[in-house]
Amino acid sequence: MCSLVRSVAVVAFLSAAESLAAQSACGSTMNVASYPAHPRRGTLFVVHVTGASAGIEVSGQVAGEALHFSPGANDTLAAFAPAPIDSAFLEIVVACARDTDRDTLRVRLTLAAGSYAIERLRVAPRFSSPPDSVLAARMQREAARAADVSRIAHTTSRLWSQ
Repeated sequence: MCSLVRSVAVVAFLSAAESLAAQSACGSTMNVASYPAHPRRGTLFVVHVTGASAGIEVSGQVAGEALHFSPGANDTLAAFAPAPIDSAFLEIVVACARDTDRDTLRVRLTLAAGSYAIERLRVAPRFSSPPDSVLAARMQREAARAADVSRIAHTTSRLWSQ
């Protein structure tokens, strides 16, 4: 029984230490929310961060995509985010950094179901059979190029203004 009490005490201590670390890096008033609260699958939504103290660097990720925060109204940071079409849940990860302190806030969202029209298509057999080796190699090169363009797009400055 004594080891159980020690285990509970250690867990409580570690939880308190994690909470203090979160306050030191993210601040005790930092909050992450989405608009809409339950984004529809296959759409874009907005991630809002409020309560970030001056001097805190904020970054984030949703569905494997980097979030690019911009200052918004009332000291809010905002970023567009994708809601995958093939998932019922989504996790928003927001990282905070101040000097050498780092912390992460995580918010799990339930995604609203999308209603998308389904249409049955008919195509000629030559378009639905596996590609020959030359076409397969070309498809791989083009997919790699498209992935590079997508990756590089994250380093491009915002091209619009409010």
